[in-house]
Amino acid sequence: MAVVNLLVLACKAYVLIGVLFAGWFAGRGALRLDPGATGGTAGFRLLLIPGATVLWPYLIFRLRNTRQ
Repeated sequence: MAVVNLLVLACKAYVLIGVLFAGWFAGRGALRLDPGATGGTAGFRLLLIPGATVLWPYLIFRLRNTRQ
């Protein structure tokens, strides 16, 4: 039972970090990866949130590599 509780806690932490990252990514991070997102509407930014929530480790990796 302790293993299951640990997995649930890990999933909650992953999603919480993802939601926090997605809020930032929808506001500013997408512009760093794709300059074409500059004219994005509020609806476009809302569509980014679910994907960024799930893919936040990959997006952080991509953002870190684009700065170099």
